[in-house]
Amino acid sequence: MKKYAVIAALITSASVYADPIYLKCSISSEETDEHHQNIEVRLDESNGKVSHSTDALVFNADGIWSAEAIRYKYMDGTGGPLVPILIQAFKIDRSTLKMTKTITIEYPKKFNTPDDLLGPYSGDCTIVETAENKI
Repeated sequence: MKKYAVIAALITSASVYADPIYLKCSISSEETDEHHQNIEVRLDESNGKVSHSTDALVFNADGIWSAEAIRYKYMDGTGGPLVPILIQAFKIDRSTLKMTKTITIEYPKKFNTPDDLLGPYSGDCTIVETAENKI
């Protein structure tokens, strides 16, 4: 019985752990080809985490993994009675490495203003081969 428990533990731990994947992505507005943005992404599926970095914004997020895509988002704003909430939603297609981004601005109900949807923005990602780190 002990032998089966050890085998099950080895199989489970081996299948759960995977090295993070690093991507470099380049996106711009689909409508005007403006607002070009370079994005570095670290995908850690075994922990469900995504790290996102640009010149202007760095954040960590929980990722949602499916067979087709990886999704994550960034929210800015408190959602108080006078403060709009900015939501940036990202999707990376697992087979094509195409990234899409939409931005939603949710206004407080008090203003009776419909939410704004900006974008979509899209582009491609490439996998970055990493050297063995020294630190």
